[in-house]
Amino acid sequence: MTNFKQGYIYFIVDYTNYKAKIGYSKFPQQRLKQLSTGYPGKLELAKVIPGTVKDERKYHQVFCHSKICREWFTLTPEIEEFISRKAGKANAA
Repeated sequence: MTNFKQGYIYFIVDYTNYKAKIGYSKFPQQRLKQLSTGYPGKLELAKVIPGTVKDERKYHQVFCHSKICREWFTLTPEIEEFISRKAGKANAA
């Protein structure tokens, strides 16, 4: 996987436990299914944005103050606002 391969940046959210995963995938819906297996809460694909691995890293930096571990972040009001304001809901492959 190169940094410039086009795919999607996804925001998968656990609204009950206030967690968000920001990641890159060619197939975000499949990634949701993979993450949901064995996950104790309910995960939702809250946002999908066309992008690359490089773009994913940019979002990780933007929200770095909320980072829990690796690609998991505390679902802060800032992240929730970003999810709701930008175009790109959970409609990508």
